[in-house]
Amino acid sequence: MHDFRGKTAVITGAASGIGLGMARAFGREGMNVVVADTSENAQEQFHTAKLSRVAALFGRGRSFSDEEAEAILNSPAGKHIEQMTKYSALGTPEEVKDYIEAFAKHADADELIVAHQSPTTDARLRSVELLADSVINSGAL
Repeated sequence: MHDFRGKTAVITGAASGIGLGMARAFGREGMNVVVADTSENAQEQFHTAKLSRVAALFGRGRSFSDEEAEAILNSPAGKHIEQMTKYSALGTPEEVKDYIEAFAKHADADELIVAHQSPTTDARLRSVELLADSVINSGAL
């Protein structure tokens, strides 16, 4: 299993239950999550989130065009963002559920917190919905 220290986790529902456990585990380990209807869409959303991090980390009050953000992401300075997102659960509900279950086993956690990295509110809500349905339908709860 991978070392998740120093990575980023996006978690919803962290006040109690599964969300609280995931937050504790990811707080120790760290993981990014994007769940979408297709793996391709999840990858696209996550790439957009990484481009947003370019502005947050390197913008110092200015915004970048997509081309500028891509250039920074592909530069030595952009390696920091790649390191922050090294361990990420991206894909369909089943793919992400499997990854998160493996992470929970690795972290010896009975509850996990996930942070959804989708770039829009609607996409984040859809990511949460898809993951919740997958976990509930698997009988994991």
